[in-house]
Amino acid sequence: MKKRYSLNDIKKTLKEKDAFSTVFFVDPIAIRILYLIANYTRITPNYITIFSLIIWIVWVLCWFFWYYIISSILFYIAFIFDCMDWKLSRLKWISTKF
Repeated sequence: MKKRYSLNDIKKTLKEKDAFSTVFFVDPIAIRILYLIANYTRITPNYITIFSLIIWIVWVLCWFFWYYIISSILFYIAFIFDCMDWKLSRLKWISTKF
């Protein structure tokens, strides 16, 4: 039987001290998305890292071609997913050599 994680379980993976922007603008969204990913999918932290890397690459291209509004949104989304991979690995105690 698959273990269900609560929001409190996910909040335990948060760092004690973190940047203001991460605590107030990223973590509230990241833990709710992570709740869905941890409980209802088989997505691993490596998949989240790859997805985040793709978003970062698209962000650079948008920024380079002066699409600043789109690049701002992509930066925020990429940062959220970049924080989520670490939290998911801590939550499920998953580690890889990669």
